[in-house]
Amino acid sequence: MAIARLSVKVGKAGKAAAHAEYIAREGQYSSRLEKGEVLEATEAGNMPAWAAAYPAEFWRAADVHERANGTTYREFEVALPRELVAEDRAALVRAFVAQELADKHAYQWAIHRPKAADGQDQPHAHIMFSERKRDGIERDPATYFKRWNAKAPEKGGARKRFGLDTTNRSQAERTAELAALRGRWESLTNAHLERAGLDARIDMRSYRAQGIERQPEKKQLPSAWRGEGRSNVIEFRAARIERDQAAADLRRLIPDPAAALADRQAKRTRLEALRAERLAAYTRATQDKAKTPDPVTPAIEQPAAPDFGQPMREPSAAPVSPLERARAAKAEREADREAQRKAREDGIVKDVLPGLAFMVQDRMTRQYGDQRRDRAARVLQRIEAQQSALAVRQVQHEKKAPSKARMLVFGYSKAQAAHQAQAEALERRGADLERRCEVASAAWQHGTTWGEAQVRRDLPRLVELVNKDREAQHAEYKAKVAKREQDGSRGHKGRTR
Repeated sequence: MAIARLSVKVGKAGKAAAHAEYIAREGQYSSRLEKGEVLEATEAGNMPAWAAAYPAEFWRAADVHERANGTTYREFEVALPRELVAEDRAALVRAFVAQELADKHAYQWAIHRPKAADGQDQPHAHIMFSERKRDGIERDPATYFKRWNAKAPEKGGARKRFGLDTTNRSQAERTAELAALRGRWESLTNAHLERAGLDARIDMRSYRAQGIERQPEKKQLPSAWRGEGRSNVIEFRAARIERDQAAADLRRLIPDPAAALADRQAKRTRLEALRAERLAAYTRATQDKAKTPDPVTPAIEQPAAPDFGQPMREPSAAPVSPLERARAAKAEREADREAQRKAREDGIVKDVLPGLAFMVQDRMTRQYGDQRRDRAARVLQRIEAQQSALAVRQVQHEKKAPSKARMLVFGYSKAQAAHQAQAEALERRGADLERRCEVASAAWQHGTTWGEAQVRRDLPRLVELVNKDREAQHAEYKAKVAKREQDGSRGHKGRTR
């Protein structure tokens, strides 16, 4: 991936010639080329006539004639995209030099290509230049680095000025100037990457400005790469890459965890409201059916009293006794009760079971599916934080050898054994976190399938509960009917007497 890096350095008096040899890999630094490092390109320009053929003479003269407390050069050190080929990288550096220095400052640059910690190329460029501006006046080495004479420029040295054409700049102005320089480098690099047909881009903003929650790595001095320090730094970076990859995987599964949780909560609220509405409708329907009067005759019909004002009717051919009429009325009541019971059972089948199916579906989505996904997302976030902390602890443990006091108290072998035991415990902890991460990811991905299985397991029990409730209601209804019949029979006997 393309790395965004630009640093600005200054060189004190007496350091320019040595640094020029360093970036050109000349003199004592030529042996670096024999160790596998590649010098891709080097170039110098805007030199005065006495140093045009030998740029090193310019930097030697700067070391000799520049005042003791002055600076002999300024340097831009930039990281170059490894995605570009060598010719394109050289063209990028030339374009940046033409943009920032033009024909105003003497410069020399070189592109180095060593091996990075990951084993791939690490191309970068050193651009060193003099802060003294060219004004078209030819000066010898002794005069070139003198103080500038505003009244008689030809009698003084070249004016020393770079960047904003002001003196005594504040820290805020320097910071803004550096930020603008970094922005120009970003735009130029991305333009060259786009011209080469590459998708890679660089971003010179800080992690905070980019919205990335990551602590920037501290600058690793050369001493940190000596001995075991190199392996510690590489392991730390590998752990950070793994952590970032886990975070990227989580973002790919759940792009916005907060929005996903809010969406799940809103969906749960809607489902609960719909469920409450369905349950209220079912309750109203049940209450309306309970309020419907039973088609049962409250008492046994009495024979009509004779109306002496009317002529006597002819007796029927087969007169019916009161006992037979009572039996017929009881049979009709039994038939009506049986028809009402069947109608009620049919209503339960039509009204209760669809509501039960909807409740089961809600429960599957809300309780087994959504809750399991939300829980898995929270577990993945906790595991990511624990993995980050564990990676830091492992790196710190590798750096931390058994102390002399501990070896004196417990002995060398016991101290080493305790150190190794701690390392093994950290490895086991890492393996356990990986296993938990896999389990949580699988739970998140297969939450709906698992929820359906749970519902299939619980469905017979729910149906059994509904059947028991229906039987209890039916038994209660039969008891009420029996009590009503008993009361009606008692009233009939009293009237017949």
